[in-house]
Amino acid sequence: MNGNLNMEGLNESGIYCITDKLNDKVYVGATGNFRKRYIAWKTVLKRNKCHNPELQARYNHHGDKIFRYEVLEICDPEKLEAREEYWCLKLNSINEGGYNYISPSRNYVPDCVGRKISASNSGKNNWNYGNKRSEKVKAKISAGMKKAWAKRKGEQ
Repeated sequence: MNGNLNMEGLNESGIYCITDKLNDKVYVGATGNFRKRYIAWKTVLKRNKCHNPELQARYNHHGDKIFRYEVLEICDPEKLEAREEYWCLKLNSINEGGYNYISPSRNYVPDCVGRKISASNSGKNNWNYGNKRSEKVKAKISAGMKKAWAKRKGEQ
């Protein structure tokens, strides 16, 4: 890790890490611009809009002082996914050792993560919970699906 590089002023692409200093769990990410990504992280956490509920909960409870933002590697944009995968595996950020939910290549989701995602999107947590569709909307959806399936069958 290159703790000498500061995300705040760096306009390059590469891999970064957010470390929770209290429990040593990490989140590894890739960005096309470290400075913009750093600002984005600070903003979403402050506004309670983080896509990662565990990171958001830690921020809400302890504030920003427990997080360390580090540049792990500067690399070309076309290498970001492979390098992010490398660092996620190296730092064990995908499993219980970190805050990443899925591998950057999206090829695998650990069971523990799948259960967390499922639980966070179930019941009252589901974005569509309690919404009832009118008969008119149901008819439109049905007609659209029939049309899509007919088109799909014609392509085969």
